Amino acid sequence: IWRLQALSSHKLSVLEQQQQQLSARLENKVMLAQERSSVLAAATQQQQQRHQQTCMLLCLQMVWTKWEGMCLRITVRRMRTLEEQAKLGEKFALRQTALHCA
Repeated sequence: IWRLQALSSHKLSVLEQQQQQLSARLENKVMLAQERSSVLAAATQQQQQRHQQTCMLLCLQMVWTKWEGMCLRITVRRMRTLEEQAKLGEKFALRQTALHCA
């Protein structure tokens, strides 16, 4: 009977050790899973921020391009107006000269 009790006691202590080891492994796995989860969340947040920044830059680029186009159109209009004024001025000067000479 004593041998059986000693053997049972030994088996019980071995089982308790194994249970502690398994519990420690499980805790480690849980901690690793939490770390991976937080790393993944941080990476996802960074990716979203990069996406937002890219969208903002594209939007700004489109606005800038439109603004440049408007400025270019205004400049071309002004140049045409100046050319037209110069032509009118030449015609007026020619008329004045013709009238003066006549």
